Amino acid sequence: MGLIGVVSLYFAPETYRRIEGVCRAVTTGETRLSASTGSGGEVPLEVRLLPREREVLLAGGTLEHLRDGNRERGVTVDGDQQGR
Repeated sequence: MGLIGVVSLYFAPETYRRIEGVCRAVTTGETRLSASTGSGGEVPLEVRLLPREREVLLAGGTLEHLRDGNRERGVTVDGDQQGR
């Protein structure tokens, strides 16, 4: 049986200590990261994001991304705070 979609996987806290460079990878389009393990090793990770997904993350989430796009078009959405 095959899966279609996204499966979120979580690391047990004791299996890694640090994942560095996530923001840089999202900003620059890098795809390779690594997690430092508690035993001194490293686990390779891959960032798979579409350009639009990167834009949404960099905007601070879907809602902020939509608000930013509306502001650029001069549209005010109920609940928008002035001066943001």
